[in-house]
Amino acid sequence: DIVYKFVVPHFKTAFGEGLRVVGGLDALGGWSADAAPQMTWQEGHRWVLELNMPLANFEFKVVLVSGDEVRWEQGVNRVVQAEGAAAGLNTPVEV
Repeated sequence: DIVYKFVVPHFKTAFGEGLRVVGGLDALGGWSADAAPQMTWQEGHRWVLELNMPLANFEFKVVLVSGDEVRWEQGVNRVVQAEGAAAGLNTPVEV
C-alpha cells in the first residue's frame, strides 16, 4: 500500500458543506458519494485527505456535499497512474 494525499488548494464552502473524494476503488466509495471519505478543511479554505490505498491505477472526482445534495466535479475523471506514484513509496503522493 501507499499513502495518497488528495489536496484541493482553495475552495470556499458554506457552513455544513464538505468535500469528498469519490472514485473507482473501494477506499474511495466505489463511485458512491455516500460511501466516499470526507476531506478535512484547513485554514485558507484548503481541503486535504490522506488515505492508505493499494498501489493501483484509479480514477476519481471531488464532490461537494451539502445535506442530501451532491454536486459532482465537472469534466473528465481525474486519473492516477500507479507507476508514477511508485517512485516515492515512503512519502505521500499528492494528487
